[in-house]
Amino acid sequence: VLGASDTVSGFTANDDKIDISAILKGLANPYSTLNDVPVGTTTSLFTLKTPTLAADGLSASVDVYYTGSATINNVALAEFEFLKTSVVKSWDVVSGDSGLAFNFDSSSLKIAGLDTTPEPTRSNALEGSILSNTKLATLYVDFTTKQTEFAFAVTSAKMAGDSVADTTIPGLESRDVPLTVVTGGKSLVLAGAYTVVEDTTTLGTPADNQIRFLHDSLTGKVDIVFDTDARAGTTSVLSTPVHLEGLTGIDLTKTDFTFV
Repeated sequence: VLGASDTVSGFTANDDKIDISAILKGLANPYSTLNDVPVGTTTSLFTLKTPTLAADGLSASVDVYYTGSATINNVALAEFEFLKTSVVKSWDVVSGDSGLAFNFDSSSLKIAGLDTTPEPTRSNALEGSILSNTKLATLYVDFTTKQTEFAFAVTSAKMAGDSVADTTIPGLESRDVPLTVVTGGKSLVLAGAYTVVEDTTTLGTPADNQIRFLHDSLTGKVDIVFDTDARAGTTSVLSTPVHLEGLTGIDLTKTDFTFV
């Protein structure tokens, strides 16, 4: 485990790692994971709407809508898994008006809706059909600590249903995930999660929850600087970069580091 002003010798790229996890995990507000938030796609049949952060910053919610251009029929099941970060303590789901009854998984941030509603009680004309711009469900999450913003990101979206009216009910199939939305802010920064930037000429100033490093393969010098506060929306830049010597003849990349 490396600290400031250490010298490294005998380092082999792809085999050895520069481990700064003790530093990042030892912060007052530590990092716990890489921020690999999926951006989502505009081609998705689904849309995340009305992301809302509670006034006390301890909970948030988001609505999941079916927004395909046409009515989707024979829908037996819909399933969405969200990115779960370390700040998420618990979650719940409330069904929308699609006729799908949603429940949640207790171990992963996954919600699934099953068509259990008899036809006479449905608002739609066809049993198992969902009209465009129909709310499927509302996801509620509680946090371990107060948050100033939170990103709702879907990592997997699946649906069993056809886009045309027929008698065939296809199996649960993967669909394009919707665009990620952020509540309480405009960035995709997640509390406890870091992003990494490799600088090429000058060591830059890290943004919120960002780690930056600069490596000169000729001199062997490596400088690392980061936001020392892993809370989203709060940035405190390390005053003195971590400086290493002796890494010559190789070009370091992100994979040569252990961050957490």
